Formats: sequence, C-alpha cells, structure tokens
Amino acid sequence: MTYRIPSANTKLDKVMDTDKFSEIEEAILDGKYSWACVLMLRFAGHNPLDYMPSRTYSRLLKQNRDMILQKQASMINNGTKALNARKRLSQIKDLAYVEKLGNKTSQVHGGDQEQQLIAELEEEESMLKKLADYLRRDCLVSLW
Repeated sequence: MTYRIPSANTKLDKVMDTDKFSEIEEAILDGKYSWACVLMLRFAGHNPLDYMPSRTYSRLLKQNRDMILQKQASMINNGTKALNARKRLSQIKDLAYVEKLGNKTSQVHGGDQEQQLIAELEEEESMLKKLADYLRRDCLVSLW
C-alpha cells in the first residue's frame, strides 16, 4: 500500500533559471557546498532554516555577505542605467518644437535611437524587477 502526498508533486514542475543555476554552480566550483545547499533550498522555494540550525545559516550568510552585496550593487548600477535611459527617452518625446536648419541639405545617417532606448529601458526594468524579487526572497534583514 502506498500513500501519495499531493503537495509533493507541485514542486517538481518548477524549472530553475540559468542565472540561479549558474550561481549554485559558482558556489560549488568555489568549494562552498553548504552555501550551494542554501541557494538550492531558497531557489526551490524552501526556507533553509527548516533544514539546518539557525547558527549555521547565520554563519553562511555572514560568510557570503560580500557576494550578496556585490550582486546587489551590480543590480543597482543596472537600475541607474534604466533611469538614465528613461530620462533620455522622455527628452526625445518631449520635443514640442521644430527648429529650421537652414538651406544646407545633408543626408541623415543612423538608426532608430528611440527603439534602442526602449529596448534598454525594458532590459533595465527587468533587472530592477529581478533585484526587487531577489531582495524580497532573500532574508537580507538577518544580515544586519
């Protein structure tokens, strides 16, 4: 006689992002196996404190604080790039006047800068969303 737990199958459908997998892979290659376990538990949606003592978890957070802060700093830098792209895009759209250039004729060279700025903006907004999700998901309050 077998007994099936219905909630056990819900976790099997999840697939890990390549960013998350590369972070776990990097921890393993650095020899930080305990930290890799913490990352796997977090990314799978589990609370690492349910599987290890709080002292061990706190120690691992302290040891890897620099790596977490570097990741946050890079995401914040990407966020400032998004704000700059948004400002540049608004400057282009807010031109309410046209200046007459004169009689000189010249050929226009270049591409569609607005499309490029929109693509940069979307990319940077996705980075900001990832940062917000990362901060919400991880218990960074326990670091301080």
